[in-house]
Formats: sequence, C-alpha cells, structure tokens
Amino acid sequence: MAKHDDCFRRFERMAKSAKKNLSGDKPSSCSRCLYYRPDFKFRFCQFTRCPYELKENVFRRKPLTRDKFSGKGGA
Repeated sequence: MAKHDDCFRRFERMAKSAKKNLSGDKPSSCSRCLYYRPDFKFRFCQFTRCPYELKENVFRRKPLTRDKFSGKGGA
C-alpha cells in the first residue's frame, strides 16, 4: 500500500509543479505541448486535466489497440 501512496504523491507533486511552471505561453495544439503523450493507451496527456486548459477531456474516445508499456509475458 505504501508503494501506491508514494506513486500518488509523486504524481501529485508533478501536477503542482506543472501548474507553477506555466508561463502563460499556451501551445497552439496538444501535439506541441510538453505534456502530450501519444503512447498512453487511455489518454493523450500526462495529466488527467489539461494544465493549459486546451481541452476539457484528455481521455481518448477509443483506447489504443496496442499498449507500449505492457509486458509481453503477462502478469
């Protein structure tokens, strides 16, 4: 359980630092954003809410068919 708490705290710190580092220069599109993640299966942003407020929903309509991060051997 402590491992999950550590992960959560790390992502929480990342989100807070991202909000602090916003300089007001919004990217023109998500593909030009620092936090754009094309390899994520269920969303296309590193965060669950767009830090630049470009889009309200960062989750994909359809998940990617291949997950780059899953292992080949299974669980």
